[in-house]
Amino acid sequence: MRSEGELDPFSAEVADGYHTIEWLVTQGWCNGAIGLFGDSHYGFTQWAAASSGHPALGAIAPRATSADMTYALDRAGVFQLESTAAWCLHAFVDEALYDYEDQLDWSVRPLSEVVPAVLGGARPVGLDAHATGHVPRAASVPVTGRVPALHLGGFFDFLLPGQLASWRQATTVATTVALDLAGPVELSATISSSCGSTHLVATLCDVHPDGTTSRILDGAILVRGPWPAPVRLHLGDTGYRLQPGHRLRLTLAGSGFPRYVLHPGTDEHPWTAVVTRPTDNQIQLGGSGAATLTAHHLPEAAIPA
Repeated sequence: MRSEGELDPFSAEVADGYHTIEWLVTQGWCNGAIGLFGDSHYGFTQWAAASSGHPALGAIAPRATSADMTYALDRAGVFQLESTAAWCLHAFVDEALYDYEDQLDWSVRPLSEVVPAVLGGARPVGLDAHATGHVPRAASVPVTGRVPALHLGGFFDFLLPGQLASWRQATTVATTVALDLAGPVELSATISSSCGSTHLVATLCDVHPDGTTSRILDGAILVRGPWPAPVRLHLGDTGYRLQPGHRLRLTLAGSGFPRYVLHPGTDEHPWTAVVTRPTDNQIQLGGSGAATLTAHHLPEAAIPA
């Protein structure tokens, strides 16, 4: 069962997210630092809460979802019938959640009656509107990149296009004027690893409006325990113009193979190691040791027209 209130998808998720976080931080057992995780619509509600701007929200982990749920409902004017019908049947009949294990009868006509046929005539909230192209504007929320987000998705997930679009938006806000990067670029971070040592590879990219990327700089560093360990990674110096409508993206990884030698995940030397093992690396996003990228740009007056 869910909380009280009107069952109306894509109408009040932003305000609900803000008020939920506000309630949490007033509880005696809460330390004031809020993180969110969840799948599908519960992932969308994270994006909605992030867009509310509540200062206590420190991180989100949306999985198999998007900040724009129109990707779940419509593909270029064609309604995604099967997935949306099953979702509305499960989640938007009334205050309960339903597990319908049988197959829907797709021979029912008109198609608008397929779901009501198994509900004794009841109509899930929103299904008719979604099917006829009346998707509320609130089904899409802005992504500002203010709140760190761990994106989790699947290659065959039908929401993957929307998830990748949200990921691209979360890099930085697109520039409206040319931005000239000039000078050194450095990453300060605190990391931990399940191995005695690890590689940290940082890549700064120019994200074009169509989603393609160009590498601006990258850098790599060998980091040894004890963990957590502070890191200062120099990516190099640059003189690069970021064009209007472009974004910056910083990608962090434990490998840049084959550009950089592969860390084996053991204490063996990378050049002679035969056996490799996966490692779990963590990077701190909040607090005094939070990951921070430092770059410099020319003042607008110094940029030739």
